[in-house]
Amino acid sequence: MKIKTKGTAKIQDDGSMLLTDGLQQTGRVTVAEKVSISKKPWRLSASVTMSDNQGLSDSDGKGGDGIWFEFNEKTFSIGLDTFYNDYNDSGNEVNLFLEGQIIAKEHCPVKLNSGETIKVDIVCIPSPRTMIVVAINEKPVLMHALKTTTLADVFPNGAEFSVFAFTGEAGSKQVVHEVELKNISIKAKL
Repeated sequence: MKIKTKGTAKIQDDGSMLLTDGLQQTGRVTVAEKVSISKKPWRLSASVTMSDNQGLSDSDGKGGDGIWFEFNEKTFSIGLDTFYNDYNDSGNEVNLFLEGQIIAKEHCPVKLNSGETIKVDIVCIPSPRTMIVVAINEKPVLMHALKTTTLADVFPNGAEFSVFAFTGEAGSKQVVHEVELKNISIKAKL
C-alpha cells in the first residue's frame, strides 16, 4: 500500500502518524489507492491522541485542534474537533461533513484533547440508506442517516482515504497510532 504525507505529517519509528506538534500546523497522511465505501458495510477504527493546549490560543479567540478521517479530502469526513467556530460551539465535538457542509454534530462526553489515547470507531451501513455511527471509547456519540443521498451517489468509483489534522495551539501534538479501514491498515513499519 502506498501512502503520502503532506504538511507537517511524519511517520514515526513506531509506525504512528505525528500529524501536528505546534502552533497553526496542518498535516495529512493519504492512502493512494481508492477504497470502496459505498457497496458493503465498513468499519474504521483508530487510536488517536490530541494533547491539551499549551496556553497560547489561535488568533480568533479560544484555540483548538482536530483530527479528521476524510474520503476525497472534504467530500465526506468525520472529525474530532476542539476548535471553537460557527459549527462547533462546545469546543469538543464529533462532526460529520458531506460535500463541505456539516450534516451532523454531537458534543463528545470525553475531552478530546486531554492527552489521553482515545479509541474511535466509525461504522457505516451504506444501503438502503447510508447510516453512520461514531463511537468514542466504545460509547456511541453520533448516529446519523443520510436523508437525500447515499455514498454510492457520491463515490461511484471508490474514494481516496486520508487522515488530516490542524492545530491552533502551540505545542499541541496530534498523533494517530493506528488506522484500520475494511481491508486497509495503516500501522507499524510502513
